[in-house]
Amino acid sequence: MESTSDLEKLLLIIDKRSNANTDWMRHLLLLFSAIFGILVALPQHTPLVCRSARYILPVAITTIALGILCGLISAYEEVYSLKKLQKLWSEEIIRSQKECAKCEPVVVPRARLFVVSETTCYVLFCLALLLLSLYSILAV
Repeated sequence: MESTSDLEKLLLIIDKRSNANTDWMRHLLLLFSAIFGILVALPQHTPLVCRSARYILPVAITTIALGILCGLISAYEEVYSLKKLQKLWSEEIIRSQKECAKCEPVVVPRARLFVVSETTCYVLFCLALLLLSLYSILAV
């Protein structure tokens, strides 16, 4: 059986991990939102040497936009998890008071939507970087 200090340590570690993950996603979203803004503001009337480079830039911009959307969905996981944790913890407290038992630890599993959106976000951002690199090579 875990002591109170072990449980507090576990909660502290979970909180630190959650904060680090949220901060990481915020930085990625900030970075790619800035890149998105710069790319959208670029003049599109520049003649390109390679015809395929003309199609790569809109695909890269779309990929970044979809990556930002998936990142925002993934970042919402923090709010969703806290709401779910509050609900489950309240139910556990009520249950323990009715049964005169000790409160059990409550764990909120990650929803599949957030796992998929986080993975998709990373894949789309990597693809966008590859497309932008390819565009810069072909547009010269």
